[in-house]
Amino acid sequence: MLNAMLASLLHAALDAQATAIALHGPDGRAAFLNRAMQSLLRADAKALSAHAVLGMAPLDAGHRRRFMSLLREALHGVAGEMPLPRGEGPPPYLISLLPLEAQGVMVTVLDAARRRLPSHAFLREAFAFTPAEAALALDLADGLAAADCASLRGVSVHTVRSQLRSLFGKTGTSRQAELVTLVLAMGLRQAPGGAAE
Repeated sequence: MLNAMLASLLHAALDAQATAIALHGPDGRAAFLNRAMQSLLRADAKALSAHAVLGMAPLDAGHRRRFMSLLREALHGVAGEMPLPRGEGPPPYLISLLPLEAQGVMVTVLDAARRRLPSHAFLREAFAFTPAEAALALDLADGLAAADCASLRGVSVHTVRSQLRSLFGKTGTSRQAELVTLVLAMGLRQAPGGAAE
């Protein structure tokens, strides 16, 4: 009874998110697609399609193979991500796969054209980031590489890597892809003026 109630609460919470999310069980089968994922599948039939087992999958055969390979790795505890081109015009989707500690995998599809980054102040308050750490987190979420961040800030790559390790510790993440996914998710829950919704 408690498990059913918790599952229902989890599904309701995920349905409230603007990010497209799919939950996969330990066998790799899609167990849940939130409303944003279902809406995305209806809206963009050029890049993604509904799939009987996976819930969603890239339309292109090569990208589908890459997604399935990343899903297998995530089921064994290795987080991964891949860009998914959408043809001419809009930037690619970012598909992230995060292991859920022997419970399965969470797949998110982020639309860079619709993303909103959280404010500098919000990140500092939420995670106790220093000003330099908050700036780095936002630059990484905006797609910059560590070397580009170092050049932009006038610091060494070693300094940026040290700050990145601190960001991992403060957010409970261990990979840059996980950190970026978290920062982008924080932005989705903020109103345009920077205040939380």
